Amino acid sequence: MLTLPRTQRIPGNGRELWKYVYFDKEFDQDTWIRGLEIHPGNYNRVHHANIQVVTAIGSGPVDWSSLEQDVEAPQNDPPKLIGMEMVQIHVGLPGQFSLETAPGTAILIPKHSRIRMNIHYAPSQTPETDHTEVGLYFANGRIEKQWRLQYGGPGESLLIPAAVSRLEIRNTTKIQAAITVHQIGCHMHIRGKTYRVTAELPDGRFIELLNVPAYNFHWQFLYTFAHPIRLPAGTVLHDAATFDNSAGNPFVMEYDTPNREVRFGNRTVDEMMTSYILHTVDN
Repeated sequence: MLTLPRTQRIPGNGRELWKYVYFDKEFDQDTWIRGLEIHPGNYNRVHHANIQVVTAIGSGPVDWSSLEQDVEAPQNDPPKLIGMEMVQIHVGLPGQFSLETAPGTAILIPKHSRIRMNIHYAPSQTPETDHTEVGLYFANGRIEKQWRLQYGGPGESLLIPAAVSRLEIRNTTKIQAAITVHQIGCHMHIRGKTYRVTAELPDGRFIELLNVPAYNFHWQFLYTFAHPIRLPAGTVLHDAATFDNSAGNPFVMEYDTPNREVRFGNRTVDEMMTSYILHTVDN
């Protein structure tokens, strides 16, 4: 179990708070995990808790004292990593605060790495605290494949005009190597209404991977396929989502206003359009 080094204090100023916090443990050997579980210390305020592995580029031990260990990040802009690299292994959101890999697959935490958590606290009108924990489940038996996370969606080019009641946005991503998809999920903010991911195979066939007809910002799932789906190299992933930025959207009226255009951003009143594809590479 990994525990935050110190209690996080949430100011009662009615504003969102983003933090990047390192857990103390440095892994002294390559470590494979078959799952993880996030235990928010304050369920009313922890909106998301993304789990990231930070590793030095090259070999040898790391001078962790050169990094800020507990950083407040306005707009959720991460602190720069010089001589380091980061791999996000889980997007922890309401409804998906845990992850379990498929049998025979696991997530690699390289030697000399540490776990960093990007945590987002919802606004509070009174001072509160949080002490979130993360449980890691070590892999056992033979590991055949490394578990990986791929994103889909338009990223920072996302733009939603003011007062539009139904806007559909599409994006495509081409798969360069054959993969097997085990889990899938999606993420939007308060204007998101529907999300669909379809795979167009090189032979012209289509496979629907995800269809969320009534998206709920407050409860977001990772869906596990009963039978993993193999996608050959050259497959094109089609992401399609709809947004409602009108006065008819109660979330918009509660948190913001429909009278402005909305762009990509990390705040609740900004918007995102992202799919998460948990997969293994076939080769």
